[in-house]
Amino acid sequence: MSVPQSLALSTTESGMEGAFSTEDSDKFGRKGERRAHKACLLCRQIHKRCDGTRPCQTCVWRGRSQECVDDSKAGSCVVCRKRKVKCDMQRPCSRCMRLKREDACVSTDYGEE
Repeated sequence: MSVPQSLALSTTESGMEGAFSTEDSDKFGRKGERRAHKACLLCRQIHKRCDGTRPCQTCVWRGRSQECVDDSKAGSCVVCRKRKVKCDMQRPCSRCMRLKREDACVSTDYGEE
């Protein structure tokens, strides 16, 4: 029994067996674009795809490259994140004050840990 041509897997330029061909990738909406791990504020507000560069292509195309910045919103402090409890976002937070660890009450980006 032979497999229909539309369902057959093809070999890509890199020589990997079993990868989808470029025609298949276009059918499924994957066009090789990479999404950013964290979108800039403008892309997030207008619900557009961000490529992760600063300024991103969306902001450059819209003529707003000066406004292409990351979100500066601080997260919970390191102590609360380690304990997996809710932080009240004050600096120092009430939990760190109660534990007498005001010096450790700092927030970091999630990717820095």
